[in-house]
Amino acid sequence: MLYPSGRTDRIEVAVRRAVLTGVAKTCRTIGEYNAASCGCDLMELSAHAGARPSHARWQGQLVSLSGKRGYLSKDDIGYGSGDGFGGYNCRHDWYPFFPGISQRNYTPEKLTQLETMTVNYNGQEIPYYDATQEQRRLERRVRDCKLRLSATDAARQETTDQSCVPSWMRILQNSPKPCGMHGTSWLTSRTAPDCCRIHPVPRCTASAVALPKRLLPPENGLTNPVRVV
Repeated sequence: MLYPSGRTDRIEVAVRRAVLTGVAKTCRTIGEYNAASCGCDLMELSAHAGARPSHARWQGQLVSLSGKRGYLSKDDIGYGSGDGFGGYNCRHDWYPFFPGISQRNYTPEKLTQLETMTVNYNGQEIPYYDATQEQRRLERRVRDCKLRLSATDAARQETTDQSCVPSWMRILQNSPKPCGMHGTSWLTSRTAPDCCRIHPVPRCTASAVALPKRLLPPENGLTNPVRVV
């Protein structure tokens, strides 16, 4: 996929992002509708470790749907924009908050703990957000290795190329290790060339190298990018 901004993504990555973002946006819209139906003006934002810096500054806070002073507004959290609340790959949600009845889910201490959480990676303590970005980079490399192996199998060529399989297994072994109650973990859907299915190991790659028993299928991931207008 080739976007007007110049960014390119594999088709399966673009579809996964669009589906997950669309479903999440629907849930947030329903939450806003429910709050309006109950006459509730305040919404409490969820919070999680590893939030992108621009989101970490407002997560766990209260938002006034009408823009009441003393609270965050929808503009403050970028609601409706691609890089704001409810935008691309945003995992935050919000829930109606009734003053005098509801209790805050996140104390200042808890929010500070989430923002300062770290992961031990290669002997160094790195911010949780940086660890998730490194995780995504490694997952992209795993997908690339799997696509190369699947393409070789599709062409019915016995591969002696050891450059991708060992690196794939090293990537899995050297992935950021979990730390604390929120640990990074491998998501099969993120390391899958088609992001949704698991298939047996292709015949030629299984005979050439020792691989795990599950590998994704050959997909035509080598075509020209689709232009998005």
